[in-house]
This record gives sequence, structure tokens and C-alpha cells, in this order.
Amino acid sequence: MQEAGRAAKIAIMADFTAPAPSEAAKIGDYLHARGHIPAAPAWSPTDLVKRYLPLALGVLFAMGAMALAFQTRASWSSHREWVVPTATPLLAIGGVSLAYMVARGKITSIIWPAGFLFVVIVLTVFNAWRGSISTGHDTARNVMTIFAAILLGIAVVSLIITMVVTEVKDPAKAPAPKT
Repeated sequence: MQEAGRAAKIAIMADFTAPAPSEAAKIGDYLHARGHIPAAPAWSPTDLVKRYLPLALGVLFAMGAMALAFQTRASWSSHREWVVPTATPLLAIGGVSLAYMVARGKITSIIWPAGFLFVVIVLTVFNAWRGSISTGHDTARNVMTIFAAILLGIAVVSLIITMVVTEVKDPAKAPAPKT
């Protein structure tokens, strides 16, 4: 009797000697029945904002870094067209790093990089204003442009380093499963 039951089990199991494993008869119909699949969880608008806020901030901050780079390049008297496209990957990673740190609530870790970014924004605004009131060669605009470019580079690199160091010291953990 046991031998017959065992033979029946073997007959309905997958054939692993075949070139591709297959089952002649599906014995687990309950696994594939649509009625047994749980419904997708309902997402409230607040849950969606929490879920996609890091991504949205990353895109927003990366776009801001790119805008600063293009505005700084636009104020150069001799255009170096290769600079911004070359720096684009680092600027995008810096923006995503800033968003990641903000989303994780690690604001104290980004005080210095954010300070550099603030100075870059101030220099960019003054540079644009100065460009609207002056014509020709302007040493003050050149100085602001050079400082803005250097500080933007320092801010982006320090954001990336800060994100990596924070992730190594305090890695992000998945939330506990809801029961």
C-alpha cells in the first residue's frame, strides 16, 4: 500500500530527467487560482508621497545642480562647452546623494556640503545680477564664476563622500514586515 502511494507521488512530480523540468499534471491548482491571490495593498496619498519622496527629491536636486552648472558656465567669457557634459554624471549623483541624505533624515551630516551649495547659489544669483548691469570684460564676474565652479565641485564631491560614509557606518535597513 505504501509502495503504491509512493509510486503515485513520483508519477505526479516533476520529471527532472527531461531537458526542461516539467509536470505532466499540475497538482497545485490552489497555487494558481486567482481567488487565492491576495489583493494589492491600498496606497493612500500620504503613503505614495513617503514612497516616492526620495526619488522626487533626487531628481529635483540633480536638476538644481545641473542648472547651477549651466548658469555658471554661461557666465564664462570663453565658453568651454565640454565642462558641463563632462561633469553631468557627478552632478546628478551629487543631487541624488543630497536627496538620499535628506530622505534618511541625516541633515546634520550634510551641513557643510549644503553650506557650500548655498554659497554657490548666492554667487550664481549675484553673478547673474552683475551680468545684467555690466557689459564687456568684468573681473568681478570672472571671480564669482571661478569660486562658484570650485565650490560646486567641492559640494558635489563632499555630498557623494558623505553619502558613502553614512551608508557604510549606518546602512539603510528595510522596514519591519507588517503583521
